Amino acid sequence: MKKLTAFLISLLATGALAQSIHINDAATLREIQEIWINDASTLRQIQEVWINDGGVLRQVYQNAVVTLSGELGIFGVDTDIVGVRFNTDGTVDKRISTYTQIDNATDWIIPNTAASGSYEVMTDNWVDTGGAGNGFFQVAAAQGVWIALTSSREWNVQADAPDGASSSKMTFDAHIRFSGGATLSSGTYSIESNGS
Repeated sequence: MKKLTAFLISLLATGALAQSIHINDAATLREIQEIWINDASTLRQIQEVWINDGGVLRQVYQNAVVTLSGELGIFGVDTDIVGVRFNTDGTVDKRISTYTQIDNATDWIIPNTAASGSYEVMTDNWVDTGGAGNGFFQVAAAQGVWIALTSSREWNVQADAPDGASSSKMTFDAHIRFSGGATLSSGTYSIESNGS
């Protein structure tokens, strides 16, 4: 293992947790993905890093996992607006007229306290699987466009006619990344609004 030198910890001006930790590896700046220690010959992953700032302990790093589980078969009838919303607090909701968290074990980032507006979401591979050609009713951004999670972002469908004459069903992939970085996680979602 190379000896790594000169930890550079980037703190947000707001005092939030570090969004990245870098090392200087022979004059090449590299972002650390995980921190491990050797504890009596047992490797253990570091979950948190704290510093002593003038006698005040401050947390500067928390190991966060970005993960999208995807969700197939989100379905509503009549005039329901059906969709998926990625929230600023790290959670993901399904919308069937009202919002419900999909699953707290599969939020887009865990722990949720690591969520910030520096993360971005993007959707692509849009497929109109309903056959009616209705497509999306509402989108946070066009296909393939990254948008910051500075506010909640959602993609929705709605049946065009409440009398049951039409339906709208879309399948799409969602991706999360740290601003300008590589994709950290992806998931597939299918949403359908059907007239009764």
